[in-house]
Amino acid sequence: VNNSKTMADILGSSARGPRMIWRSGREGFHEGVESDEDGTPSPIGKRDLRTPRAISSTALPVLVAPERVVPKGYEGIAERLHDDDFVSAVVLMVWQNAAACSTKKVWLCTSKFPDGFFDSFLPSLPKYTLTTELSKLSCLPDAEYTRQWDKISMRFSVYERIGFVQVAFYFFVADVPGTDPSLYSISLLLPHTRLCQYLELHALVQSRMALLVKILRILLVGNKIDECTEHLQQFLTGLRGVGVGTDGALPAAPVFSSFADDGSFLQCAISSHLQTGGTTVVVGHRRADIESLLRILASFLSPAERRRSRLAVQGADQYSPDLVLQGLILHEGESDLDPAKLLKALQPSTLVNLHRQTVRQAKPKHEYSVMLKDLEDSELRRIHRRPGAAPAAAAVMLAQPADLLRTIHADSLLVQQLFDQLKRPSNPRIIQELLVLFMRKLQRKAVLLLELIDAVPTPPLSEPALKAIRKDLNLTNESDFRIVLAVADKLRAGLFARVYGDLEALQDNFVQMFTAF
Repeated sequence: VNNSKTMADILGSSARGPRMIWRSGREGFHEGVESDEDGTPSPIGKRDLRTPRAISSTALPVLVAPERVVPKGYEGIAERLHDDDFVSAVVLMVWQNAAACSTKKVWLCTSKFPDGFFDSFLPSLPKYTLTTELSKLSCLPDAEYTRQWDKISMRFSVYERIGFVQVAFYFFVADVPGTDPSLYSISLLLPHTRLCQYLELHALVQSRMALLVKILRILLVGNKIDECTEHLQQFLTGLRGVGVGTDGALPAAPVFSSFADDGSFLQCAISSHLQTGGTTVVVGHRRADIESLLRILASFLSPAERRRSRLAVQGADQYSPDLVLQGLILHEGESDLDPAKLLKALQPSTLVNLHRQTVRQAKPKHEYSVMLKDLEDSELRRIHRRPGAAPAAAAVMLAQPADLLRTIHADSLLVQQLFDQLKRPSNPRIIQELLVLFMRKLQRKAVLLLELIDAVPTPPLSEPALKAIRKDLNLTNESDFRIVLAVADKLRAGLFARVYGDLEALQDNFVQMFTAF
């Protein structure tokens, strides 16, 4: 995104209709191809992407009146949600066969759409979207094709002329007994002006949509598509609460003097903040104290992470699980944040309580992911409304929210060395440069850690191998190693499982063995 040539290519200057940006699947991201000028749909088995001629108009988009939001022909499938300036619409499409490609449900999140949206764009979207996916699937052998039935794939498209970005998620549903599963797609339609903001949230959207698709599969089999509206509204509300954009960026202000009387507490907070990858919640009763600490912690975040952060808001009920850094002003009578709320976040968090002067941290990422999977499976079974075969076995390893947090102490040597350097200068610019050098030091150690881990042939690392790596990097202190490991995990996702083992896979094997008897 920061590369000017890449952004120019993404935003596009061509006059040739929609362009495929990437495709996300098991093999990772792949560049796509531009669409052609003619209006014929792509034939099955070919990779070229085409768009209806009616959409390729050079006229500027004209906003329609609110009364045209649900035009004739969409009354039975369209539904209005709360107004949203980030996502304009969500479209659920299905392809049962070549003659039955249709829009099954449309959720409208705004009252303003470009001219031709309902007349030309929306009617052609199912065939264009699903034909493109089937073009790839039709080239697969039968065995590989059937393996796709359990997977979720993603495609990203930009419609420059009509001013929309489409993020489509494809999945199969066995909605008709006795036949092969039908190919479905649920697409988020965003204004083109929101493209840059979306790119910063792409990984978050992928993770949240993966759970939504699993819920959709259950509801579509039971013909309960209307029940999906509540889950979709929760997803959109959470996405809107992230508040990306330069105007919402949390400012970094490393004024350490405000915590000069309790340096050990601040060191503890910073150490845990770095160990959880910057995902931190600060609670207390005084706004000034909370925001002072938030600005200090923001100094250790990237600009993109600060844009996914916010200053203090009133009430513990305002907790947003998708924010990186946030502050909550507790109401009178409240003394802490319920740890169960932290389990809604995709990453383990640090909880700093200024009222109690405590710093607590969630379980390491490889253990935390197991807890998230257990909660997700429990939620899916609840929606399915029938007991599964594995809950009893899964419950053996399911941790309770009370077991989520552990108290952290200020024992990081790296953070202690940083504080020793910060005691000398008083110039804010010098302090800022010292922080920059500190983060670069962590990043260099993280890169070296990745290289040393790659030298080990098979995961997970043995205890002697891990001890040797830590000694080579001078990371014998446990807190220091967790800080560098968290930085390295941002560079390569899944590093915790590589180092400590995939506990989620181990639990799945345990459940299968338990249910086999």
